[in-house]
Amino acid sequence: MPRLLAAALERERSRRRPARARVAPPLPAQAVAEASAGSRPVYVLGLLGSPIARMRDEDGERELDCRLRRSFQVLAFLASSPNLQAGREVVIEAVWPNEGEQTIERNFHPTLSHLRRALEGGRKGKDQPAPLLFRNGVYRLNPEVTWEIDVIEFSRFAEEGRESAGRDQMEAAADAWRRAWRLYRGPFLQGHYEAWVAARREDYQRLYLELLRDLGDLYVRLGRGEEAMDAYRTVLVEDPLQERIHLAVMRLYAAQGRRDLVRRQYDNLCRILLEELGVAPLPETTRDYHRLMA
Repeated sequence: MPRLLAAALERERSRRRPARARVAPPLPAQAVAEASAGSRPVYVLGLLGSPIARMRDEDGERELDCRLRRSFQVLAFLASSPNLQAGREVVIEAVWPNEGEQTIERNFHPTLSHLRRALEGGRKGKDQPAPLLFRNGVYRLNPEVTWEIDVIEFSRFAEEGRESAGRDQMEAAADAWRRAWRLYRGPFLQGHYEAWVAARREDYQRLYLELLRDLGDLYVRLGRGEEAMDAYRTVLVEDPLQERIHLAVMRLYAAQGRRDLVRRQYDNLCRILLEELGVAPLPETTRDYHRLMA
């Protein structure tokens, strides 16, 4: 990965990662809200799972005309960057990482022009703010425009859940994490495989698994075993190597008096670890298993 982009992504990660997870700090102007004027469009970007780019106004909702793959990538890059902005050179290294200067010179401005036309196609009047800004070498999605961006909301709910849990407000934490869970439709920009996409995809998936794990633990504390089981099972679908989650599932089965399911879960864990890593469960996991089966 080019050094400039790698450095920018690392700076972004350090800004997005609080004590336990990487989160892009939400901007007040990005919160889901009604447009300040009834005729103003709202831009809806779904970047988790199959990408969505739509514009909504009083006439309904319709797809944005982002037929050029790279124009959509610029939009997605900005929409998932801190403060919805990035320098021109960072954008180039992300979206055109292996192209020569002549190719970039030939394609960069037409791509940005296409993106502007796609975004401005929803404006109904010259008095409305332009969705895409370029100032002092920095491209930015205009904060005066109403944006509904799922990764921003996802990160916001994950952070709200942590803050509520830290204040011992368990129901509020569960509600925030459930909202984040519903927003996660799949991996970040599913179907895209660029280096910058892979880096951000890893961040969002890690955050997703962390909040599901914490949500499962919270449900256990609240005595809501079935909901805890749903959260834990979802974690194992995404990452079946999480030994601690297998053990948590075994404990829930034991609480139901289902030692047959405890045994099956342990056997599945042993098989997965052997096939994938060539190892056995940790000694403490095995000890807890035998205790649950006693």
